[in-house]
Amino acid sequence: MPHLALMTIGLLRAPWGDPLVRGFEERIDDVFATAAASPGFVARFGVVERGGLDGGPRVVPPAFADPETQDRIATTLSVWRDAESAFAFSYRGIHGAALRDRHDWFTKVDAPSHVAWWIDEGHLPTWAEAAARHAELAEAGPSARAFDFRSPFDAAGRATAIDREAVRRHAPSPTA
Repeated sequence: MPHLALMTIGLLRAPWGDPLVRGFEERIDDVFATAAASPGFVARFGVVERGGLDGGPRVVPPAFADPETQDRIATTLSVWRDAESAFAFSYRGIHGAALRDRHDWFTKVDAPSHVAWWIDEGHLPTWAEAAARHAELAEAGPSARAFDFRSPFDAAGRATAIDREAVRRHAPSPTA
């Protein structure tokens, strides 16, 4: 059964460790723990010491490749059982609350904030793969190879919509 790979990316207003982004940094461990406990969660890639899997060398999409901003990039790469699970985690609970505050911590960038694509069960995506999919989305718009939650595709490659009832079933509790 296919799984959904999801990369999120943003440009912080200040470098990691700066007081301006401390509120974002202070939420990371709780957000990662909530993700790991979420229905439909399969895997997360990133800092191995923080529970992430190794997705190979960190590669960022061309839209984020400016050498002067590399200390301001925040990115995640995860795998989910389905789009509704990923959507529920992203827009509800503790992550949804952080997302609503994103303007406090992130600079507006003329590039997608996330990219999703379907992978075979058991496939472990790499950062290079994620960066390439992000570039496809940024250059050509949503397709079966690279899409966002506004214009999703199903695992068979057909344009679809997020099943809102399934999102409600997967949503974390309001206290999460």
